[in-house]
Amino acid sequence: MIKKLSILIISLNFILVSCSSDNNSDESQQKSETKITTSYKENINNSKKIILLGKTLSVNKYVSLGNLLFFPDINNNNKLSVVTSPNTSGIIESNLIIDSFDFNLVSLATDDNYIYFSSNSPEKGFYRLNYEKKEINKLNSHFPRGVIYASERLYYINSIDNKLYYQNIKDNKTYLLSNSSIKSFILNNDSIFYINSTDNSKLYCLKTDGSSNFNITNVPVESFVIYDDQILFSNSNDNNYIYSLDINNSQIKKVLNLSSYSLKQNSNNIYFINNEDSNSLYKLLPNKEDSNYDYTKVFSDYVNEYFATDSGIFIETANNLESIQFIKEN
Repeated sequence: MIKKLSILIISLNFILVSCSSDNNSDESQQKSETKITTSYKENINNSKKIILLGKTLSVNKYVSLGNLLFFPDINNNNKLSVVTSPNTSGIIESNLIIDSFDFNLVSLATDDNYIYFSSNSPEKGFYRLNYEKKEINKLNSHFPRGVIYASERLYYINSIDNKLYYQNIKDNKTYLLSNSSIKSFILNNDSIFYINSTDNSKLYCLKTDGSSNFNITNVPVESFVIYDDQILFSNSNDNNYIYSLDINNSQIKKVLNLSSYSLKQNSNNIYFINNEDSNSLYKLLPNKEDSNYDYTKVFSDYVNEYFATDSGIFIETANNLESIQFIKEN
């Protein structure tokens, strides 16, 4: 009898240890995954009032921290690189690089303390760089395409599902803001404006607290910017001509008969690539007195991509893929 009881006790202990081991394994796996909190609210439009205030924030890949410029070196597989911030117009060549990191850069942002970036190599993910200590930490396993920092949040489109998220840098939690498929976005005040690929590339407005999410154009939009109380956009239904949307009365009208794309801005400096001039870069010149718009050429070479910053414009051209052109803007 005693022998049978001993065998039973040993068997029970073995079962308990096995269950405990399985639970620990499950907990370890959950900790390694990115935890998502849903912040958006389905089918709720509490307020459709838009208040444009202060500087509009846009996605960028050329970010200054102190007197240093962080950017992707297009001559070296977009490796995260560092140069002294340029003071005059010219070419940023690879021999000017003073530091680099073995991460292939996709997106960049800063909170004036750290550099935040997404990379597809050596491992896909969202990272934080403490440049002073040369320390890199992984924030989550998402793959951001375009990052904007504002008020202790990092807003981004996750390339894996094309949905909009934000990473709270205080609690290090990840929040889902929109369940739509998103092409691009900008941020002003408490509103995120985005092109909704789920709804035929129409323009939407989403409140940063997730309380309201609504359509603001009935036509597809290629790109857009904000100027005063207007949203200027390239109308995909009309040869990519530039239109304006007055947020006060929702009136939409054509303002420029010029085929354009990749509208971008830094404050009230608005730029676009001219389809009618070999992809040259132009600057839009709004006239407040008569509400007309003029334009002037900024760069005459074929532009692949460009980014407007406080210090100037960084241009990646088709004819010189081994360097980056910098144009100082006043």
